[in-house]
Amino acid sequence: MVIGHIDWRAENLRVSNGRIVAVYDWESLALLPEPVLVGAVAHAFTASWDADQPFDIPSLEESRAFIVDYQTARGSEFDAEEREAADAGHLYALAYGARCQHSDAVLKVFPQSSGEDGYVTQLRERGARWLIP
Repeated sequence: MVIGHIDWRAENLRVSNGRIVAVYDWESLALLPEPVLVGAVAHAFTASWDADQPFDIPSLEESRAFIVDYQTARGSEFDAEEREAADAGHLYALAYGARCQHSDAVLKVFPQSSGEDGYVTQLRERGARWLIP
């Protein structure tokens, strides 16, 4: 179990000279199994809801690369069970993001979004992998 920031995205960081110097939104701390936390935050590390493109989220490949980079920084790879837990954390976060995205589309929070991009698309892609025999 680790304590970590579960809303790891661009506008919650301040970067100076290529280094993170501050992290905001500390009400987003959680106590979770390390791989679950890493998988969950991999879904939005590039996102910034303040940007012109509100669903500028990492691709599935970028999310996988984030997890690989985390393991490199950690100094050891996740074992098979931990990889499964990281994947589950990522899937949960995608599902939550898709729900929020759907709600935002219905309420026209981001008028330029169709509700059929971003997390919805990624969840559909992952669903095809896991749900279709």
